[in-house]
Amino acid sequence: MVNESSHSHQRHWQTAGKLKRGIFFAYGLLIASTVACSGNLQLVAPRLPADYADIGPAAGGACGLQFLGLIPIMSRSTLSRAYEQALANSAGALSLRDVTVSETWAWTPLGPYFCANVSGIGIKRR
Repeated sequence: MVNESSHSHQRHWQTAGKLKRGIFFAYGLLIASTVACSGNLQLVAPRLPADYADIGPAAGGACGLQFLGLIPIMSRSTLSRAYEQALANSAGALSLRDVTVSETWAWTPLGPYFCANVSGIGIKRR
């Protein structure tokens, strides 16, 4: 014969087990989303040489999409691609000085769309 007290304890332990599984699942999702959205630091521009000459203003931009908010499509390299485009737009530039960086983003039905813009003064070695 099973009394009411043993059923109560049994339900308590079943509920506690479900709660623990839920907490572990939530922590797992948190860790997975944090790791998935991280990346390595990128060196965008080399150090300026000791002796350089200005070429003129330069600007460039690049964009990428975070498909469904989960899958990066060219969104992790927007800054370095914008810098490379700015160099390409300044004929013969080795690097940029006085760099300004701006980022914009917008929501689309496919996910967030990110753009980076880089401007500065192109330089070359003397």
